[in-house]
Amino acid sequence: MFNFKIFLIVFILVIAIFLILAKSVQAQAYNSIKFGDNCAVKGQVEITLEPLANFNYKSKAEILNLRTNIVNRNSNLLNQQYVPSTEIFGQVVDNKPWWGVWGACIYGPGDKSIDGPSEESRFILNPFLLIGANPNSCEIFDANRITQVELEKKDFPFFWNPVALTYNPSQSWARVIYDVSSFNNGLKKYRNLLKDNYEVRKFGLIAYNARDLGFNYLHVSTSKSVNVVNSANPKQPVGIIQMIHCGGSCGYSGGCNNMSPAIPDLDHLEFSSLPARCVIYLWKNSPGNLQQKPDFMFILDFI
Repeated sequence: MFNFKIFLIVFILVIAIFLILAKSVQAQAYNSIKFGDNCAVKGQVEITLEPLANFNYKSKAEILNLRTNIVNRNSNLLNQQYVPSTEIFGQVVDNKPWWGVWGACIYGPGDKSIDGPSEESRFILNPFLLIGANPNSCEIFDANRITQVELEKKDFPFFWNPVALTYNPSQSWARVIYDVSSFNNGLKKYRNLLKDNYEVRKFGLIAYNARDLGFNYLHVSTSKSVNVVNSANPKQPVGIIQMIHCGGSCGYSGGCNNMSPAIPDLDHLEFSSLPARCVIYLWKNSPGNLQQKPDFMFILDFI
């Protein structure tokens, strides 16, 4: 016999589970970029790239106010007033240390992991850098041979540095240029401090800025990319679930604010030679398959 009460309970549970799962990959809807044929911003817009900063022991409000002020410099690119997503930044803990650039690249987990500018400032203070490249350059130097004098030099090769960020919203694309050649020259200059003869070609993608500005799914188009492969080779669009929280990966007492979680489909890219180009398709909502036209395209050029 049909039991309406049981049916209703099951139906409510199914709806609740669906909403929870949808929420896990959907960013808050109030942030979105203007793009496409109806976009009032015509032609190319150059976005100023911000330098690294130290977030250690600052409040969440102070850091997100910095981010909001940077977004507001180009508020004409957005459909509405910017509000940082609680899905991404809600778990930042006030007055905590952050993984530092010196810590991540030189010292590794432990008491010195928070040293140097905060590595997430690369992305938090560059909100229009929808997708950032994160090279596998951590701990390639011998910490016992390096001094603070080297670490404070502007040309020290911690990461690949973005040198230009351009938007063309009416044509639904944006592009960042990474100066990998300067990084490689830095490795040669400081080769006596390296653990081995390294050539950094592998990288991952940091995409929570895309999620914060309304794009929840991505796909690396290896057919459109040049000299770039993704060994994970996902067959479906990848949901962007990256966010910031306070965790113990830094090995520092009490934990540090850092990005989580790792997404294998985004962490195993590699370029074969320079110049190289990584073309990324972005969608607001799940496209279901890779044949659906992307809402926006973000390009990483490596020179």
